[in-house]
Amino acid sequence: MGAYYMNEAMFDLAEAGFVDRTVTYLEGTSPGGADVVLLVERQPFPEGKSLRQVTAQHVNDARKRLRGYSVIFQRDVEVAGLPAIDLGVRWREESGTPVYTRQTHLAVGGAWLIVAGEVPLAEREFCDAYVDRALGSLQLRE
Repeated sequence: MGAYYMNEAMFDLAEAGFVDRTVTYLEGTSPGGADVVLLVERQPFPEGKSLRQVTAQHVNDARKRLRGYSVIFQRDVEVAGLPAIDLGVRWREESGTPVYTRQTHLAVGGAWLIVAGEVPLAEREFCDAYVDRALGSLQLRE
C-alpha cells in the first residue's frame, strides 16, 4: 500500500497486505434534539461483482443482523457523475426504538463507498436532507 494519507497526517505502511476499510463516523444533533449520525464507509470493491450485487449482499447481511430490517425504497441515482444506488431502510434497536437509515452505495475506482445517515424514525426528513446535502456536495478524487 505504501504511503497512507489522512487529513492530519501521512505514514508509510510495511508490505503486509493492508486493505483500506476506512469508516468516517460523524455525530450530530437534529433540530428536534435527536442524535444523528453521518457515516462514510470505504472498502475494496469486490471483484466480479456489480454495484447492484454488492448492495443486495449488504442488505441481506443487515437483514440477518438488525431486527425488523425492511427496505422502504431503493432507487438508481447519480452522485458526483457516477451511478449509485440509494436506499431508505428501517429497523428496530434492541430497545424497540424504530430507526431510519438512508444509504447510498457507489463505486469509485476500485473502492466501494457507502454514505449513510441514521436517525430515530421520527427524524427521517431531517436525515434525508442532510444526506442529500452531503451527496450533492461530494467531490470525488480517483
